[in-house]
Amino acid sequence: MGKKLFWLLPALLLGAGCMQVDYVGRKFAPSQQVLVYDADRPPPADRYTIIGRFTVTTKPKVHPYEVEYEIRNRAAEYGGDAIQLVKSFERFHGLYNTDAEEFGTPAPTEKEPPEREKKLFGAPKPLAGNAPMTKRREYHYLLLKDAETVKRELLP
Repeated sequence: MGKKLFWLLPALLLGAGCMQVDYVGRKFAPSQQVLVYDADRPPPADRYTIIGRFTVTTKPKVHPYEVEYEIRNRAAEYGGDAIQLVKSFERFHGLYNTDAEEFGTPAPTEKEPPEREKKLFGAPKPLAGNAPMTKRREYHYLLLKDAETVKRELLP
């Protein structure tokens, strides 16, 4: 058992380093339990009020369960009673590469700039690198709080 925990902790820490979490919203007293909803199983409309939004960006190798675990912990810290996964998708980040035409970016050309531009900006220099596009996963969660609690705490 001890050996398993010894190897599990570094794996979780490595996965956590590949995750960026942004939160916009209100903060309440910490909660004990956070329920999870998604598009297939939405929360009851009259039971909850939206108090915030999480946006998570990860590398593709980070498992969705790791993301959910992190968001549940943060939701409890912010006082949420439930989270709802609204959408998730993969997106490409980075500069264009030589095969970038498929992404809508024009291919680089060998065209010389006009003399006027050369005098103003100097001679053109090649890019420092031809960085490939990197793939990222994005998750969007809503943070929900019991509607009656929100009314009691926010309204006098």
